[in-house]
Amino acid sequence: MAALVLALCSALVLSGCSAKHVPEIKANAEKTFAAAGYDVIGYEGFQYGCPGGNWGGKVWYIVRRKGDNRVTYNACLSKWGDEYHIYNLAALDAIKPQ
Repeated sequence: MAALVLALCSALVLSGCSAKHVPEIKANAEKTFAAAGYDVIGYEGFQYGCPGGNWGGKVWYIVRRKGDNRVTYNACLSKWGDEYHIYNLAALDAIKPQ
């Protein structure tokens, strides 16, 4: 069992997966979503990012379109180079708004 845990930990460390950009993403989230026309209304958490994906982490938020309280969305924000990108924007209550 210990060998399996050690192997899994080694694979994670050697794969390049990290959450190193998470504090920076959090600090720029409201500004990035506002520029895209959304207000941040909640925080959902973060994920490690791995090579081939969003290196350095993803941070998940609950957002709404500015001036529109009918539909709530969740989306993640990630850093790519010097830019912040919104991914996986999905409506949570598009059929029956709260």
